[in-house]
Amino acid sequence: MFPVKKEPGYELQQLRHLNKLRGKLHIHGLENIGSKEEALEAKLDGKERLKELVLVWDDESCSPEVEAEVLDGLCPPLELEKLEITDYHSLSYPDWMIGGHKGPKNLRDLELSGCSRLRPAPELFEFFVHLCSLWLWKSSWTFLPDNLKQLMSLHELKMYFCLNIQSLPELPQSLEEFGLGACDDEFMRSCKTNGHPNWHKIQHIPRVTIALESTHSPHGSSSSSSIPVLYLSG
Repeated sequence: MFPVKKEPGYELQQLRHLNKLRGKLHIHGLENIGSKEEALEAKLDGKERLKELVLVWDDESCSPEVEAEVLDGLCPPLELEKLEITDYHSLSYPDWMIGGHKGPKNLRDLELSGCSRLRPAPELFEFFVHLCSLWLWKSSWTFLPDNLKQLMSLHELKMYFCLNIQSLPELPQSLEEFGLGACDDEFMRSCKTNGHPNWHKIQHIPRVTIALESTHSPHGSSSSSSIPVLYLSG
């Protein structure tokens, strides 16, 4: 874990020459970065052995516009397999997530947690076509893009505290696990109501879990398995 602070020794540029980093890198305190140029100093795209990247803003002390610039400058290496972005408050996705040539197009796992202003972006699923797992946590998405069904490697879809989603699109036949919790009550009921369109769209999935509530972040001490189950099929 690397904490970014406005103190000597904790600047993001400390990562600049650490190109042999491998496995997982967790960077938090990103609100302490003031520009895209400063973010670029980490040279994340040169860390070819990095497989997992976690990017966290600990508070909202910088503007959404600056957050957007910073995320744009934190382009990970092409070989990245798992990406988690937490408490990002800008309206825009960086170019490397929606079609940029330098983005990690072979990404397997994507988690957006507390990204309260991001809107649904079909471009995500045109670029990250190899996704195996998608988690949305405290998302303001109002729908799931129709092209989600084209993700033929997707086997896990989880949504928690996504209060604005009311319906499901056609889901890929590859899905093996679907989780839903603390979302809109009517939406959750429809997913377990025999004959409802939302119910029909999850009948091919072996493991379906619809939960009443959750009070813990996926990064906290409790996991999604601790959420009280309302309905289980498969």
